[in-house]
Amino acid sequence: MRLMLSSIGLCALMALSCAQSFTYQGFLKESGNPANGTYPMTFRLYSAPSGGSLIGTVGPVSVSVSNGLFTQVLNFGSVWDGSDRYLEIQVGSTVLSPRVKINPTPYANTATQINLFQSGISNADRMVITHSPSYPDWGLMYRDSDDSFHFLRGGFSQVSIDLVSGRLTAQAFQLPTGAAAGRVLTSDASGNASWQPLPTGASVWAVNGANIYNTNTGNVGIGTATLMTARLNVATDSTVDNATLRLHENAADFARLEFTNTNTARKWHIAGLIGSTQTGDRLNFWNSAAGDIMSIRGDGTVSVRVLEITGADLAEKFPITDTVEPGMVVEIDPDNPGHLRKAQGAYNKRVVGVVAGANGLSKGIILGNLEGGENHTPIAMSGRVWVYADATKRAIEPGDFLTTADKPGYAMAVDNLAQAQGAIIGKAMTRLEKGTTGMVLILVNLQ
Repeated sequence: MRLMLSSIGLCALMALSCAQSFTYQGFLKESGNPANGTYPMTFRLYSAPSGGSLIGTVGPVSVSVSNGLFTQVLNFGSVWDGSDRYLEIQVGSTVLSPRVKINPTPYANTATQINLFQSGISNADRMVITHSPSYPDWGLMYRDSDDSFHFLRGGFSQVSIDLVSGRLTAQAFQLPTGAAAGRVLTSDASGNASWQPLPTGASVWAVNGANIYNTNTGNVGIGTATLMTARLNVATDSTVDNATLRLHENAADFARLEFTNTNTARKWHIAGLIGSTQTGDRLNFWNSAAGDIMSIRGDGTVSVRVLEITGADLAEKFPITDTVEPGMVVEIDPDNPGHLRKAQGAYNKRVVGVVAGANGLSKGIILGNLEGGENHTPIAMSGRVWVYADATKRAIEPGDFLTTADKPGYAMAVDNLAQAQGAIIGKAMTRLEKGTTGMVLILVNLQ
């Protein structure tokens, strides 16, 4: 345990050379923090700052300490003959240093540390001018650590003055000027303040430049004065965990965003819940007529009543070792495990599928969006997709089985079903004339 004392002040009326009590006020820290509780203290008066003669002793006495502050009345008898006197304080078995020099005057005793109140730079912590010895937590305190004054009530700051920024902080502010209700305090060019009525009419107002801006059409901008096309416009450079807009629920419940219009009384809610665990987190889409329609859990699980996919195929992302484009047939790369490449040779049993997305036909479901593989190529392994086809030897008709062609990345019609086993990509859904190459719509169904 480490104890540290800051002397605040000694003050009492006295006559020299007479027995006289005085009040000692100090600030005690224990392990670097303001002390609280009752501490046994012994006060000794010496003739020198170190060594010297012991003049008198008070204690041990039990002293109450609150938020570091304590007050103790001391009486060493008739010891004030004009000689220097130094006060030593012992807390428990710990003797604090240095000793405090006490300068008697015809009217008061004052600790030299009270002069620190004038400099404001040497005080290790703080000093308090108290209301009275009985109320050490009430009064004016100077705190050196942040260069500020505080008016205390029950140990808590009610009014503070920051000497660095010049900021005054208080619970309330009142000027007895008889201002009517609803008026605001404004200043003129000379810095003179007065109460004025709020402006009326369709005027533009702004607070702190572009932080809050309002047009005369009723549109409001926060962080912008130019992007004002909506009723509420918010502009910022948001990042992860630093959102543009935050909804906070004042309970352990869903925070909700509501959507309505003049059609009916029905409404939509988007509701977010932070649960006690990650799996308890929810983001729900709720309709007043049907209840929860979709729910997303914190672990990534999605629950939905009916899911309609507007795309046309089921694809999975794979790394590709050569250059391909949507519509090309791909095969397993035998030289690079887990990779694919452009299909090579007719009736190739390593065939996997078709690069999805040709002819503007969007993908339906994409799997394999794993970390590090976000930019891999989606390969359609089921469903409809357009494929590059070679009909130079045989026309392709709807219903024909398609397999890999001699031309790399192309498909062709199967004319030897036995040979095609294990190399069938799917069935053609459109026609391609003999002697041509082009795109064919295929229903991918690997066999």
